[in-house]
This record gives sequence, structure tokens and C-alpha cells, in this order.
Amino acid sequence: MNAQPLQQAAVAAAAGRVRRLEAILVSGQDEFLIELGPVLGDRYRVSTVESLVAVAEPGAGGTPLLLIDGDGVGPEAISQSHARLRGNPAIVITADPSVWPAASGDIVAVVARAAIAGPRMTEALRAAEARLRAMATGASAPQPAKAGPRHGARPLLLIAAALTVAALTAAGGWLVHRSRRVAAPAPPAGVPAARRVPAIAAAAPSMTPSMGTAAPAPQSVFELLSAARVALHDQKLLPHDPPRGDSAVELYAQVLIQDPRNAEATDGVRRLFSAGRPVIESDIAAGRLDEAARLLTGFHAAGADANVLRQLDAAVAAARPRWLATRAREAIRTENLPLARQLIDQLGASGDAGAVTDLNRDLDAKKTEVQLRSMATGVRAAIAAGALTEPAGDNALSQLQAMRNVNRSHPLTLAAQHDLQVALLARSQDAAHQGQFDAAQRALAAAADIAPAPEVTAAKRELQADMNQAAQRAAAAA
Repeated sequence: MNAQPLQQAAVAAAAGRVRRLEAILVSGQDEFLIELGPVLGDRYRVSTVESLVAVAEPGAGGTPLLLIDGDGVGPEAISQSHARLRGNPAIVITADPSVWPAASGDIVAVVARAAIAGPRMTEALRAAEARLRAMATGASAPQPAKAGPRHGARPLLLIAAALTVAALTAAGGWLVHRSRRVAAPAPPAGVPAARRVPAIAAAAPSMTPSMGTAAPAPQSVFELLSAARVALHDQKLLPHDPPRGDSAVELYAQVLIQDPRNAEATDGVRRLFSAGRPVIESDIAAGRLDEAARLLTGFHAAGADANVLRQLDAAVAAARPRWLATRAREAIRTENLPLARQLIDQLGASGDAGAVTDLNRDLDAKKTEVQLRSMATGVRAAIAAGALTEPAGDNALSQLQAMRNVNRSHPLTLAAQHDLQVALLARSQDAAHQGQFDAAQRALAAAADIAPAPEVTAAKRELQADMNQAAQRAAAAA
């Protein structure tokens, strides 16, 4: 539905130039009114009933137009109610107009459901309005007019309902199956509604175009309700994050600020909340607490059922410690340590001391692991560069000692220790083969200082044997 014509109609109505006609849709299908919405627009104030029995007899205040679902209400039912509802002009909408007799009496026209958006329906509405004007002035009913309805028609009997009654029911399906997205943290769900309504109202942009730099004029109840119908048609049901003020819930909240007893807004919020409550409960069960809290914030602002909102707020509050603990463990696993620290602190505020103790232990272990991994990388880099014991203060041996000061028994420390011992033993053997027995002894002593190992003992025996052989060769040569 194009919002611009509705916006223009809303401005005109606020200035007193549009009179809304009363219509009653007789149908058990909520989707029926959604199809009729673009055709009826803001020209009609529509209420729905499921059968002709529920239609009140015409009163002195006026006679509403009947829009009858011919597939759910047959000709027999209309004939039986004819005497009681005499004078109500009716338009029958049916999938197969051929099974209905030609228009006569109070039935102004029979329109195919597939032609609702076409000229046939427009012509039927013009004929019905002409009949209503004739009845209001006491004149005989004129033939169907070719021109559009005049805006000066006498107002008819007020029926307290609106186009959103059916649209909201259909919107419930969208709420249940809507696509989810990752939400930024929402405001706490426990904030009272009275503190949130002004913020929602202030965030809503006016539909009236601003002139130059002048502030936009505040919207009237009629304009807000028209915008809410457009939001329903466009599936803008719940607030965005951050709120923009253009969702149906936010618009109804603004209506209720101006008119706390507005029937259309109250019923719209009730139906939206009825459809949205299972979604909130599902979010809570799945741990999507930020999403659940955001939806609750919107319904708090719109004045939904306070008792149910309190129960859902309590459910979010009860689930939050578990959610914080789960997210903290995930942050520790992925080594997002600042986030883990923040989540553990938030969990501590909830009073769950046992979980906080366990998470702090896990966080400390992960911090140690991250630190030792970085230091082990430095040890291996020094080994690869050949800086096993030299230069002083910047060699593999000194870096290994720093690791041992952090955690001597950690697997990362033991692995780096083994790598350095292997490198020192290899250097000792190379030096011994070249006859550099002093260098070989120094490398072997460093390996032995790291930790006792069978490989070190065997290397000492080999070095001693090499030294003895070298001495014998030297003696023989002398």
C-alpha cells in the first residue's frame, strides 16, 4: 500500500475535510479485510462480524454498508435476515458470482473476489454510497453514480472497530515465522513502561513533511492510526533496533498517549501481543534474551497486558544468569578475554557465586594458556635462529625460564623445554665432532640444567668417549 495517499488523506481528515463511512464486513476469514484494505483505504471505518446474525438492526444514527463474504454466507442466510436488516445496502463478494442472482433490493452488486481491486468493485462502492446518501436525505435511491464520493456526506453511525482487526491476526503468522537477526543489546526488560513511553514517542518521526528547518508538526490520533495501518500492511509490526517510531506497536503507543482509551489502538496492541508472546517465550527458551527484552520493551511502551509482561520480565531475569554463563564460557573458548571478564562481572551482580568461581578459574587458565603460547613461540623462534644460550637475556634458554616462572608444569612449558633440550644436545654433538669439546660441554651442561633426561645422560657418555679418543690420538701423535 502506498503511504503517500494515506498520508494526504490523514492530513485532510485532520482538517475536517473527510467524513468516514461505516461498513461491516460479514466474513469468518481475517484475510478478507486485508484484501479489501487497499480498496477501502481511509474512506471507510470497518468492523468485522462472522455472521449476519451479529449485525445490529439499522438505528436512527445511520445505516452501515454491508460487505458480505458470499463464499461463507449464502443467499439463504441473506434472505432470512432480509426483514431484520432491511435498508442496509450490501455488496456480495464471492469467488463465483454466477451462483448468485443478479443484484436487486438491498444487494447493490455481486463482485468476483478476483476483481476486488478492479473497476467493478469501485463502481459497486459508488453505488452503495449513493444509496446511503439517498437514505440519509430521505430521497429516493439514485442510480449508481459515475463520479467519486463527495466529501460532504452526512456522518453515519460510529462502529468501534478498525481495519487492523483482521490484519493483526494475519500478522501473527509473520511474527511466529519471522526471520531472526543478531540484535544489539536491548534496554533492560525490567524498566517500567511509564519510563519508556516518552522515549518511544520522541523517536517516532512525523509523517507531515517539514517546511525548511521548522520542526515537524505533531501527528494527530487519526494520522497515527492511518500510519499504523500502513505499517501493518508493510509488515512493520515491531520496533527496529534502535527504534525508529514507524512500527505498528510504536504508533499505537503514541495513539494511547493521546487517547488512552482508543479502541483501535488498544485492540491492535492486544492482538499483536497475543501473536508476539509465543515468539518472546521462544526467544527466552533459546537464550535470545536481548531479542526477547527488545520485544518486551516495545509492548511495555504500548501498554500490553501488565500481568503477562511482568511474568515474561521475570522469565528473562531468571534466564539471564544462565545466558551470561553460557556466553562467558564461549568467550573464554574463543579467547575473547575482555568480553569474558565483562560477562563474569555481570553474572556476579546476579549473585550466582558458584558459577562465578568456576568461570574465574577457567578465565585464569585461559589467560595463562594465551600467555604461554606467545612465549613458546618466542622460544622456538630463538631456537630456529640458533640463539640457544646467547646473547645474554635474549635467548631461548632465558625465555624458557620466563615460561617456567609463569607455570612450570603447563604442557606448553614442557613442550618448549623438550624442544630446547633437543637443540642443545644436537649442538653438543656437532661441537664434539668438530673437536670443540669446551663448546660441547657447555651446551651439554645447559641441557642438563633444564631437566634430567635419559637423552642428556647418554650424550654425556658419548661426549666423554669422544674426548678420551681424542686424548689417545693426541698422545700417540706426540
